This record gives sequence, C-alpha cells and structure tokens, in this order.
Amino acid sequence: MLVASNVVSQFDSEISKDLRPRLERTGDQGLLQPFLDFFKDKSFQFGTTLLSLWEEDNVLTGDLFPPGFKDFADAEVSQDLPSENFCRALYDMYIGPGTIVPDGRQQFAQGVLELLKF
Repeated sequence: MLVASNVVSQFDSEISKDLRPRLERTGDQGLLQPFLDFFKDKSFQFGTTLLSLWEEDNVLTGDLFPPGFKDFADAEVSQDLPSENFCRALYDMYIGPGTIVPDGRQQFAQGVLELLKF
C-alpha cells in the first residue's frame, strides 16, 4: 500500500505542472486548486481508478474508486467542476497530442468500449 500523503503530493505536483499552463491559456486556473483539494483526503493505492466524466453541460464529474471496482455505470460521483475549458484541458492532458500518459488514448478507447457494453 502506498502512503497516501506522498501519492497525493506527487499527484498534485504532476497534475499542476501539466494542467496549469493549459488552464492559464483559457483563464480557468482558479479551478485547479478545488480539483486538487478534492484528492487531499483520498486514499490511493495500486489499482485505484480515477473516473472523470465530461458531462453534456460541460461539467467535469468524477471520483476515485478502489482496486477491483467495476460497476462504473451505476457509480456515484462526488466531484463536479463546471467549466468546458477545464474539461478540455484535463482530457487534452491525457489523450491530446502532448499526453502525459503514453497509452492514454488506448486506455480512453478501452474505457469507451467498456461503457458501451452497458
């Protein structure tokens, strides 16, 4: 099991480094801290899933789920950030041309396929 404070600190640092410049271009950098604060008291361990959904009304919703969680179709989410620019910046960070996740596009496509099974 990972020490939560170290993982959150590393997550905070990496997300800030990559997401802040994207948000500064659109003037939405004020939403970065509420996004990061959401994770401060969360428990991370290997296999934890971060579910982020870009809703039709341009609200980012999401939550963390423990390893092995599979019922995402009925999952309750506890975070929401109303900003199309934040949604774009976050998704661009993972599946855009300058992705921070080498297999981010493949993971995204697999997630979409899983959702379509329902």
